[in-house]
Amino acid sequence: MKITVAVKKLDAHIAALGMSRCGWAKKHGYPLPVVTRFLKGERGVSFCTVAKFIEDSGGALCWDDFLQPSETRGPVIEDLGAPCVESAS
Repeated sequence: MKITVAVKKLDAHIAALGMSRCGWAKKHGYPLPVVTRFLKGERGVSFCTVAKFIEDSGGALCWDDFLQPSETRGPVIEDLGAPCVESAS
């Protein structure tokens, strides 16, 4: 599994705030599994979640960070046609 630019930047942003992944997810209203699985490289996220990650990171992340494919899988944005609802599954 390869960690992507977006994962590295989001993890660094959370650490720079002195927060845990759990604390950051809770503060911004994300289901914890969505954040932890994304940061472990186990799943991508929806278009809407990417937009929210960018907003909630205060500029630490940008669209290009999510569009760069890793060597082991495609871009980290899942089906762009999916509704803007993120679930823990």
